[in-house]
Amino acid sequence: MPEFSELKGLYLKLGGDYREFKKLSGEVDVGFRFSFSKRVSEADIQLFGLVSGDMNPIHFDEEFAKRTKFGGRVAHGMLTT
Repeated sequence: MPEFSELKGLYLKLGGDYREFKKLSGEVDVGFRFSFSKRVSEADIQLFGLVSGDMNPIHFDEEFAKRTKFGGRVAHGMLTT
């Protein structure tokens, strides 16, 4: 099984956006809020399609996606929440 650093290297090579989280120390109080945002990359869509088996052309084929009500490709739902 590949080490995390190898997978991270592959993800970055494919154009993925990887950033380290700042580690929290101590206890977290009830009501603590955390937010995170990132741009969904082509690597995210390609790799998620492979691991999930969701190879619907709405995610991968621009010409197909242009003819849908969305007017273009759409990221997998799990990548947007």
